[in-house]
Amino acid sequence: MSLVEAEEGTSRFEATLPPAPSQTLVRITVEVTLSSGEQVTLPHPGDEAPILSYFVYDGEIETLLPLLWIFPERPSRIVPDTAIGGAVILEKDATHVELFDGADVSRREPT
Repeated sequence: MSLVEAEEGTSRFEATLPPAPSQTLVRITVEVTLSSGEQVTLPHPGDEAPILSYFVYDGEIETLLPLLWIFPERPSRIVPDTAIGGAVILEKDATHVELFDGADVSRREPT
């Protein structure tokens, strides 16, 4: 991680993450050590969305229909004692991705 910009009271850092294979949901948190020595995790585990995430897709599936990836709930090392699931929807034109990370995805049984 490197410092990119610093002004009085604020700083901006950048980091390069290792590449991930296509069709991968990447989740991250950032641990920050303040000048006081206190450590902070961002986003805060109590936040409504306690994870930062993005979806890697290289466009290798040609389709005229929307695509759906469902990520079942799994125990998380990012948010302790929590299982996190998610879903990704790729629009049919393959230009827009809807990411619902941390979503509770459940199967509906036919009646």
